[in-house]
Amino acid sequence: MNIGAGIAIAAIAGVMNGLFPLPMKANNAWAWENNWLPFSVLSLLLFPAVITWYSVPQISVAFQHVTLVDIIATMVCGALVYTGSLLFGISVVYSGLTLSFALLVGSMNVIGILVPRLLLNCSLLGSGSDWLVLAGVALSTVSVVLGFLASKWKGGDKEGIAQAPAQRILGSILAMLGGILSGLLPVAVAMSWSHRLFSSAISYGRASPVGASNAVLSLILFGGAVPNCSYCLYLLWKKRTSGNYLTHNRYG
Repeated sequence: MNIGAGIAIAAIAGVMNGLFPLPMKANNAWAWENNWLPFSVLSLLLFPAVITWYSVPQISVAFQHVTLVDIIATMVCGALVYTGSLLFGISVVYSGLTLSFALLVGSMNVIGILVPRLLLNCSLLGSGSDWLVLAGVALSTVSVVLGFLASKWKGGDKEGIAQAPAQRILGSILAMLGGILSGLLPVAVAMSWSHRLFSSAISYGRASPVGASNAVLSLILFGGAVPNCSYCLYLLWKKRTSGNYLTHNRYG
């Protein structure tokens, strides 16, 4: 196990994850759904499909050796987890990108660390290093509390977001709920049906362990695309904003 490589990849992923909302902030010509739909299609459908196709040579054979129930269960888990992403996206409209993202990450850290350890390991203090993990969870919890309090006391808005305190509090709650659901991703990956998909990708799909993980994650992401894309398509129809894709777009 190359811990250094894992830390480096996690750091790069964290930076990319932190930067993903910037195009939305810069784009002032499209409505929220105009931005969120391409993001959902690319990140939850297209890229996972391409990566899985390359990393699992016989992906169709691997899926044939698991039950339909396993596939559906994995996708349902994904729909639940990535409803959290949808709630976060909605929260940005009410409380702004900065506050929403802070609350999302803080809540996701708390749930993503504590819940899998309690459900899967049944222990929080299995080793001495666990104290450091719990200290990090405590800091994340403090950040969530302070962020929520900031939603009440926030002054002038520099992000063009609605100023009403009730709306900021609503946005904060949505962001935290989004973090809670998103933090359940490790649990979804550890479910029995996910393990069967993982094993099938190795045994029948001729994938490496990393590639097999991509097969599981792709199904989770496909499930997550359902609520995100469906809600965006609903807003495009309701608000008649699909025409924004055909108009000249201005940034800044």
